[in-house]
Amino acid sequence: MEKVKFMLIKTDKGCFISDCYATHGYNYNYHQSKIKKLYFNGEQPYTTYKGNWYYVKEYPEKIQTLVCGQRINERYELKNQELESEKMPLIIDCKDKDKYDADVIDSLYSYEFDRAADYFKDIEYDIEEVLDIENYTFPPRIEYDGIHKVGWNEESYKIKNCDVNHQLIDEIIYPDVMLHNRPCEFTSKQMYDITRQYILKNIDNRVAKITSNYDFCFAVCKIIPLLEPEIITYQNIFARTKRERNNYGKEV
Repeated sequence: MEKVKFMLIKTDKGCFISDCYATHGYNYNYHQSKIKKLYFNGEQPYTTYKGNWYYVKEYPEKIQTLVCGQRINERYELKNQELESEKMPLIIDCKDKDKYDADVIDSLYSYEFDRAADYFKDIEYDIEEVLDIENYTFPPRIEYDGIHKVGWNEESYKIKNCDVNHQLIDEIIYPDVMLHNRPCEFTSKQMYDITRQYILKNIDNRVAKITSNYDFCFAVCKIIPLLEPEIITYQNIFARTKRERNNYGKEV
């Protein structure tokens, strides 16, 4: 493996490390990081909500790659041991296979091998420490349910930390994993998707109904029940005569 160059942010709660020096564009969006295949002080790094940054618990004093053990003891073993004879030995070493008919080996023997133990190999690297932060706080977890149109179908999706939007000047000045300390926002479309999904999940159909449900238009109406009129009869307690007192009034 060629020499790898890393950027590192040191904090009192571990380190963030990246091998991507691009900030935007194709080289940022499609960067193939080597970090996820490496071991830092014997442990693999943790992914963060920012794709090109990884977290390690301690400052890396040793960076290694795991090398798979090579094939050893390659051989051909006789499938049916009862056929063993002078011309068909139980085991044929791979380097001796040319001494035997190829059709016999292909039909009567199976290829077998052992694997040497995997081992760690040190890599060459340079670390550029770009920040040293005290009293670091991890970002709060952001996860909201949204719904949007994909093709011809409506599909739910998760809006997470990586979907939060920041000012361009902050994105230029601050590393990705530090942006959670800066002002941020959701887009109007994200808020629309979150609100629509929340109402769809929690609406009480006894008191409201959805009248429009589209990726561009959403409307909810309150259900107002029709009441039958109630007739109330009453007696005029201030009537002066018996006839007036016996005359009952009605109101709707």
